[in-house]
Amino acid sequence: MILLAMIPLCGAVLFSRPVCAEEKAPGGLSIPRPAIFMWGYSDSSRASGKKLWDLTLRTVNIIEGLTSNAKFVRGLRAEGKVFAWHVVNRIKEGDSVESIVEEWSKPFRDTLKGKLPGGFDAISIDELHPWPDGDARSELVIKALAELKRRYPGKLILAAVRWQVAASGLKRVKGEVYDRQLRAIRDNVDLVFLEFYLNEVNPQFHVFGELAENVERLAPGIIDKSIYGLGIPQNKPFPYGDSSPHVEFGDYLDKQIHTIRNHPLAAKMPGIGYWVFYRARSTTVQHVLNLSRHYYIDGKKSFYGDGDYSSLVKSPSFEKGLAGWKVEGKGAEVISYKEVPDIPAWHSAKFASHGKRLLRTLAASEKEDCTVSQEIAVEPGTTYILTGWVAAPVGTHVSLSYSY
Repeated sequence: MILLAMIPLCGAVLFSRPVCAEEKAPGGLSIPRPAIFMWGYSDSSRASGKKLWDLTLRTVNIIEGLTSNAKFVRGLRAEGKVFAWHVVNRIKEGDSVESIVEEWSKPFRDTLKGKLPGGFDAISIDELHPWPDGDARSELVIKALAELKRRYPGKLILAAVRWQVAASGLKRVKGEVYDRQLRAIRDNVDLVFLEFYLNEVNPQFHVFGELAENVERLAPGIIDKSIYGLGIPQNKPFPYGDSSPHVEFGDYLDKQIHTIRNHPLAAKMPGIGYWVFYRARSTTVQHVLNLSRHYYIDGKKSFYGDGDYSSLVKSPSFEKGLAGWKVEGKGAEVISYKEVPDIPAWHSAKFASHGKRLLRTLAASEKEDCTVSQEIAVEPGTTYILTGWVAAPVGTHVSLSYSY
């Protein structure tokens, strides 16, 4: 079985620029502007992917995750960048405002055995949930945020917020109201990472503007400290970038940010964020760095690419048979199948849209191969990635290749 998806990722040289910091907290700390946020740092991921993290840190100025490397955090601090320690919002029976604040604030007091004077500068709360006004958990969060900011006015509080909270009162959440939590977020959170993750089969670009308008109406001023968090995972169980063979993920991300930057209100957001580093391919990480520089550091509103996120490959999942494909040799046929192998049915039904057909090839003999190919137009200086799903008996020779 072969399913093809082409993802264009344009290369660009990245240059460091000074960060323009605004809205300093009483202790002198500030959220960088523009805010370029990458979620998912760990010391192990840095060790295994040092080159990619080094490249990322040339553009990203807010890093969320966990680390025991005081030298690394001090280095970021000296560059005006922020390391936000990952804390979890899990409220259970018996929790109080005091116990929640105590747990969330631990990084502020952690000096890494004296190697990080003053402790961590920032925390990132994962995540604020759509608990309606009046819900006991919502009331605890509201009070905990206020008390946390009161006790640590010189520290930075960042929070990931689920998109449903931003849809307070709308039909999308069946009219449920989260207004009190929204206002508490506005008053006590220094940077809101508003989660709105679009996989390739659900291109609801218009919702970016809808949510921006709604939160600003309900909590005036919140837009100035909010950024959208885009989903960049490309593996199970969150294949946002591999859910449709008809979409090129790089241009799909370009379309998302272009939509945000060209909406009258969403364009006022001070940056962009990405979830999550360790689930994205290296080429996708590099691509979002280029997008960030184009739209936020360089301040452009034009498309980074050509504005077309459709696949370059004709009939990539063979739903239209072999239309557009050149067949050499014998033994190629398109047949039907019921599910993608090795992926749970719930997962395939929810995220994947690879169709119900596949290409089956069988060489006529050991000396005569069966080749199926397609010519596409490409742009100079552009990187193209060929991916495919292949199932074959042990010992079978299968080749995915290109020539130009």
